[in-house]
Amino acid sequence: MPDLEQLKWTVEKMNESELRTLMLHFMIQMQLTQEHDSMKEELYGRMMNIYDAVLNTRNEQLTRKQSWLPDENTKNIHIVFGASAAGSVKQMIQEYASREMDRILLFDEVFSIGPLWRLHEEQGREHRRAWFRQHLDPKFDDAGDRQHPAIEIIPEDAVIYIWCSNNAHEQTGLRYVSWLLKDYSNLLYILDAPTANEQKEDQPGVLQFYSHTGEISSEDLSRVYQDASKHVLVTTEQRRSYEQEWLSLSESSNLLRIWAFGELISAEVTYFDDYILEKVRLLEKGIPNGEFLKAARVIGEVIGHSGQYTGDAFIEYRLRELIYGGKLKIQGVPRAMRYYSVRSKRT
Repeated sequence: MPDLEQLKWTVEKMNESELRTLMLHFMIQMQLTQEHDSMKEELYGRMMNIYDAVLNTRNEQLTRKQSWLPDENTKNIHIVFGASAAGSVKQMIQEYASREMDRILLFDEVFSIGPLWRLHEEQGREHRRAWFRQHLDPKFDDAGDRQHPAIEIIPEDAVIYIWCSNNAHEQTGLRYVSWLLKDYSNLLYILDAPTANEQKEDQPGVLQFYSHTGEISSEDLSRVYQDASKHVLVTTEQRRSYEQEWLSLSESSNLLRIWAFGELISAEVTYFDDYILEKVRLLEKGIPNGEFLKAARVIGEVIGHSGQYTGDAFIEYRLRELIYGGKLKIQGVPRAMRYYSVRSKRT
């Protein structure tokens, strides 16, 4: 029998559609019981069937996720930042590498945003959780607590590959992981798939920009993984440098990191605000005067042209702050980006 915390975790991991479906099943069973007294004795059994089905589904999902964690037979460990990158690397392993020898450690959050203060300690992780829940996502659940045990079971002879490119999200993650691995002597390589795929062989002279590893196909990831010349060995000196950079980051109170001029730079939380306002005014030129722009469109334009990787939740957070601060007008309710539209105060 699962304990209360397991039940709570199961419910919190369900999305809105799943919760509505579950509630509908319960309501249908209750209605049938009210209409037919003879079914009252069957109600408990029906409810237990639904209960078991939900728990079994969640347990299967958790088992599939855990099956990618390293074990004693693991020879190659791929560390990735974000679910999209993990999905691409998993597909690459299944299609082009060895499912038995290659495993994944996923850090499923955006490291370019939010507080990093002492993130390598429990108090820091709780501080980060609290900030995300207050400003971005009430259900935010960081992956840090679940990754530390996985770090501890990395085999001594396994080679570690960190998929990391030129963006604040993955570069911050690189420094964080370097600190977590500070007592490990495993060979450590950086694989920069976006940079390696900027120049396509079939399109000479044409550069393709990718903002992060998750945008690269499994086939293109495989080319990078199988080409030893694309593997950048992290020297002992470089590892110590990353560790010190992490300690500096973890004492900072900044809530945003950007990547500029080949460096990781801490920025004010309002860094994108003027750019968001500029995008709104620019997009308004293409619609009738006084009409509103879908929030999702504004957010997409900012993300697509800012040259930085922050994820959409942070940009929406800043869009809401501009609304609350009287810089933008709103139509609808800002419960999620699809429910409201905005326009500047000048139109």
